[in-house]
Amino acid sequence: MRLGGLLESWNGSTPLLLSSSPNPVDSAAQVTFTATATGANGSVPTGTVTFAADGNSLGQSTLNANGVAVFPSSGLAVGAHTITATYNGDAKNPAAKSLPLIETVINTTNGTATSATLSSDANPSPLGPVILTADVFGNNASNTVTFLDGVVPIGSTTVYTPPGQAFGQAFFYAFALQAGQHFITALYSGDSNNQSSTSPVLLQVMTATTATLLGSSAPIAFAGDSVTFTATVQSSSTNTPTGTVTFKDGTTSLATQALRSGSASFTSSTMAVGSHDIVASYSGDTFDSASTSKTLGEKLNAASFTFATSPSSQTISSGDTANYKLTVTPSGTYTSEISFSCAFSPASSATCSASPVIPNAKVSNTTLTISGAQPASSAGLHAVRRLYAGFWIPLGVASLILVGGRKRKFSSGVLTALFAVALMASAMTMFGCGGGGSSGSSTTNPTTDAQTYTITITATAPASSNGKSQAITAKETITLTVE
Repeated sequence: MRLGGLLESWNGSTPLLLSSSPNPVDSAAQVTFTATATGANGSVPTGTVTFAADGNSLGQSTLNANGVAVFPSSGLAVGAHTITATYNGDAKNPAAKSLPLIETVINTTNGTATSATLSSDANPSPLGPVILTADVFGNNASNTVTFLDGVVPIGSTTVYTPPGQAFGQAFFYAFALQAGQHFITALYSGDSNNQSSTSPVLLQVMTATTATLLGSSAPIAFAGDSVTFTATVQSSSTNTPTGTVTFKDGTTSLATQALRSGSASFTSSTMAVGSHDIVASYSGDTFDSASTSKTLGEKLNAASFTFATSPSSQTISSGDTANYKLTVTPSGTYTSEISFSCAFSPASSATCSASPVIPNAKVSNTTLTISGAQPASSAGLHAVRRLYAGFWIPLGVASLILVGGRKRKFSSGVLTALFAVALMASAMTMFGCGGGGSSGSSTTNPTTDAQTYTITITATAPASSNGKSQAITAKETITLTVE
């Protein structure tokens, strides 16, 4: 049985399905055409259906209680015929016309036995017209060839045998083949001199065009970062593409992954530092053609790091140590060892120490310890004051002796003794004696004032031998007050 299709009605909608059996039919046999009408709102159409071959009426048949009209026919000429059914309508259902059905009448007994072959101009072929060529070998073969997709006729054309050629040919442009596999045959109807024949099956593959789109989770990344590449394959048909996608860096294959729901992904954390040209190539499948994405630029920078301090400032007592937390955050996988040093302002004899770290791909912490930082001392000011007072005592005594010496003469021994006493008093004033004080000095013990240091912490790391970690010098500033 061969089925026709449904056509819109002339007025409203009364679907009409046309079929035939057998198809093909021998010229000496009878063929039965069946038309099934479906009414609106569940009603059963009534009335008549007119059947036609090649536009010429074959006859009418009345619809039965199920909306079915049957019409037997015989005597159709050998060849392909276009059959239609026209419903004439009733009070509730408008007239309608079926899609055409190709009925092939063949000659199976009279004339020369023939053979047919079938080929196409492209196999596999992208969606679009495919030229099917049937070669018919017989006695100057004429009449028609019907092309079938499985058991469904898709068209028919006339056979033409050029003078002097041993076989006739029929060409058909197949426009409506969908993506996938099609089992095509060419059925030669025969003529008055040649019997019918059918070609072997041609497996025609129609592939939808595809587009492969490629994306990166991080078009700019650092060495050691995980970068995921995702390829999405889109089909011009309704199919979901299957098959595989191969990811390449230039001409170097990185991985081949199976499509799942039209997508495939690949993740890498080992790409070399530098620029990379990534492409994704789709293999294609039975329904979809192969395709390759546009080149995606991927850049891998050498790994680096930053660091931070906590707290940013502290206050301690003289003799205490200060601890600061250093947090190192890598970008990528940083494999070089990072060491730390300090610079004090104002200058100090204090020391700082911190264990070096190699962060690799995770945040790392170390402790910076500062010890030996001293407060500011005021002892120098008091020493100046004592020196100031001690200087003026002998100077004053010497002046009195000189003035008095003009009115009264003193022996050199007396003068010497007096000057010695003045010097002793000066020394006691400047340096103190026991715990006593002296003129011009508030105390003999030095005092201290709070000292604030600005400390620059420097983190230093060399480049790695493989070039994946860059050389870095980074600085952070903290303050420390010592009381």
